[in-house]
Amino acid sequence: MRRVHVKAIIELCLSAEILAEKLYRTASEKAGIPGHKAFWLEVSLDEQRHRTYWERLLVLAEKGALSNPFSDHAKTERELREMNRTIERMLAEEIDLRDPSKAILLAFRLESSMLNPAFPILFRLLRKEVGDISPEDDYGDHIRRFSKFVDDYLEKPELKIITGLLSQLWDHSTELATQFSEITTLRGMIPICANCKNIRDDKGYWNKIEYYLSKYANADFTHSLCPDCIEKLYPEIAKKMAK
Repeated sequence: MRRVHVKAIIELCLSAEILAEKLYRTASEKAGIPGHKAFWLEVSLDEQRHRTYWERLLVLAEKGALSNPFSDHAKTERELREMNRTIERMLAEEIDLRDPSKAILLAFRLESSMLNPAFPILFRLLRKEVGDISPEDDYGDHIRRFSKFVDDYLEKPELKIITGLLSQLWDHSTELATQFSEITTLRGMIPICANCKNIRDDKGYWNKIEYYLSKYANADFTHSLCPDCIEKLYPEIAKKMAK
């Protein structure tokens, strides 16, 4: 993986988290119902934790300690810049955050913009750099908070549909992150034992090469013998095959 542009990508992800946290804190301040106020505060704290993750990564990126997992980093950077511009335009709209339906719709628009696959990819691939703690661990809970808020306070079928779509988008993004991390693993340097040829995975466990490739390359194995091994192990059979 190349060490280029990762700092700019992390800065863009961090910027989006800061904007989201600010929106939710403002919504909490404007909410007139205690349950609404508590909900917006809770999701703002989620974003605060996510922001801390990006801030830690940014420190490492500034030291040149992070590799960039994206082969087309310029494309990823362009997408994230456009995402931030979209969020800024949303927040510039004159929306009354005291109206819970309008506030939740704005939040849904923001959350859907932030479900860019770059987020779960960086959650997954760089988590070890910050102590193996990642927003990926609780992002599903973050989305479910919106669903519970709609169920508890806003009995509107269309809003329930939107929360379901957000969950589907997150599942799709994490699936892409899984596929991406597997491809990246195969592209990179693979630690292999010089003697037994076992391969060490990203968690430090040693596995048979068949198991490793079955897991990361989706490949099945059938065993056979190459001509050299047939000659070594079964010389008589090798002679007959040579005739």
